Amino acid sequence: MSPLERRSKVIETAAAWGKFPSTQPLFDSTVDVPAPAAYEAVFVAQHADLKAAVNRHIDATYLFPLKDAPDDDALRTRLLKVYLSLDQADAAITMASTYLLDERGDRASTYNHLGNAYVIKGDMTQAALNYRRASDLRPQDATHLPAARSVLFLFQRLHRP
Repeated sequence: MSPLERRSKVIETAAAWGKFPSTQPLFDSTVDVPAPAAYEAVFVAQHADLKAAVNRHIDATYLFPLKDAPDDDALRTRLLKVYLSLDQADAAITMASTYLLDERGDRASTYNHLGNAYVIKGDMTQAALNYRRASDLRPQDATHLPAARSVLFLFQRLHRP
């Protein structure tokens, strides 16, 4: 087909709308949006089911295996990271504190995770304290230093006279 023939097939937009009707379906009726009370109970129930499924997964994947191998530092660290990623800072703090009291695992890493948990909770004083403890235990490890410096900087700025 020559360019002239192709150009003759082009039609104006207004004419195209008349010649080719819309492909969107036309509905004769409207549907009212349900009131929040109608779906709130379903939402709450589904949320509870999801939370229970997450807790079963945590139990099966982390807590039960940790009972059999309480010194498994890698598994403990993954559990702390899971709690932090789920914004369950209190659970992470409880777990980390238990490990510190039992003198299990990598104390510097545990203090670092405690610092992260306190940042999530918004307690910069405790976060700075735990980052400092991690740094004191392992000064050559640079993994926790950026977070510690950031929190200490914010803490100093917030508490200036």
